[in-house]
Amino acid sequence: MQLSAPSLRLGATLALLGGLGALGAGCGHGAAVAAPRAPALVDLVPTHGVAIGDVTSTSAVVWSRASRPSRLTVRLSGGGRTFVAEADALASHDQAAQVVVEGLEPGTAYDVEAWFTDPLEGPTPVRRVADGGFRTAPRPDVAAPVHVAFGGDLAGQNLCRDEAEGFPIFDSFARVDVDLFVALGDMIYADGTCHRRGRFGELQVEGETHDAHERADYWARWRYVRGDDGFRRMLARSVYVATWDDHEFVNDFDPRSDASRLAPARSAFFDWNPVRRVAEDPSRVYRSIRWGRNLELFVLDTRQHRDPGGRPDQEGKTMLGAEQSRWLKEALVASDARWKVVVSSVTLAVPSGSARARDGWTSTGGHGGFETELRAVLREVADRGVRDLVVLSADVHFAAVFEHRPFAEVGDFVVTELVGGPLHARPFPQPAFDDSLGSIRRYYHAPTADDDVDDLHALKRFLHVGELRIDADGRLVYGFRDAFGRTVHRGTLLPR
Repeated sequence: MQLSAPSLRLGATLALLGGLGALGAGCGHGAAVAAPRAPALVDLVPTHGVAIGDVTSTSAVVWSRASRPSRLTVRLSGGGRTFVAEADALASHDQAAQVVVEGLEPGTAYDVEAWFTDPLEGPTPVRRVADGGFRTAPRPDVAAPVHVAFGGDLAGQNLCRDEAEGFPIFDSFARVDVDLFVALGDMIYADGTCHRRGRFGELQVEGETHDAHERADYWARWRYVRGDDGFRRMLARSVYVATWDDHEFVNDFDPRSDASRLAPARSAFFDWNPVRRVAEDPSRVYRSIRWGRNLELFVLDTRQHRDPGGRPDQEGKTMLGAEQSRWLKEALVASDARWKVVVSSVTLAVPSGSARARDGWTSTGGHGGFETELRAVLREVADRGVRDLVVLSADVHFAAVFEHRPFAEVGDFVVTELVGGPLHARPFPQPAFDDSLGSIRRYYHAPTADDDVDDLHALKRFLHVGELRIDADGRLVYGFRDAFGRTVHRGTLLPR
């Protein structure tokens, strides 16, 4: 198991000594000094439950956050064994901490307990525990079933945590077992606001009312969305696969145009999400997650390495960066999983951004976009025999299914794209799409016009979480569920 960063004890002791020194300063000899009253300590409790991320067949990342600086202890129980790991929950990381627990058994259910202690207070007989549970991935040669939920776009356009219902989309999965929840980005709106009165005049939990610029501003956004009871319950009972899109930074973000936001937003993302860090590249977000014989997820970072969207779409322009692009092609070719599922926060064929600065992959014949790079990736993996490729995307605030056949001469190379969302934000009707990838739209669900949605009840019809289930024999069933818990579409794919 991976244990903690340095102890809190030295820092707390220095802080205490500093306070005593300040008390004596300026007091003359013999002066009467009232004994200082020690400040009351905030109760030491987990504030946002637990989240489990980036699980493999033998390890897991476990995250939690404390009400004040302290030390996190995580205990995992399953397979007849118990594992304990610790880490410091420091103020410099918003009192959040995570541990990597190694040595677990493949395909095994584990119970999670997490609690916090203050090294200066000593053992306490009463402690508040956050709990949860998850299952480790099966071994890569085991054809086990898997259930994946996915979506993005949470708390945007002043549609935030409803006072009575919170984010109702998560309650639609309250009685459904999910192995993996893939968060497709825009899981906060750092450039948005959450007022007491929501978009429809409804009462909601007030959040931040100014744009985020500093790390603490981004922390506040994460605290807000993760304060939802339904969201916390889902994170405690499934494996959370996190990536980001633009609103974790600012609308249509690229690191060259908005360089000042990159470092604070990135730090807050890693503080609040259970993402396995790579020692030689600690800012790396792209990665793969294998789940038995049937599934491998390829999680992309579509923000940190991209060129500005307004540059001409031509060879050399990149969304992924050279290293990530090379990794994606090689990893797809090397994978022997039945289904290769690419997690892209932005869509392949739906125009987004502006006509001169496309934010997603498609250029739609305009000035921007990244279609040249996308075609190069698809061309190489198609020529090298990759099949059974699915893309999960979000960002555009509606649900859709696309079938892409980008190369007429490679007729059996088909990319199925499942577009999920919004989880809780304004729907954006947009029936137009770019067919330059040989694209056919098989499903689309959005209101006809913006003014068709004017209250939370009407909104629920157009909030979506996507799901895919892969049976042990490799059959993939996908669909979308609305905030009423109803399945609004379903389809089936068979491995080729």
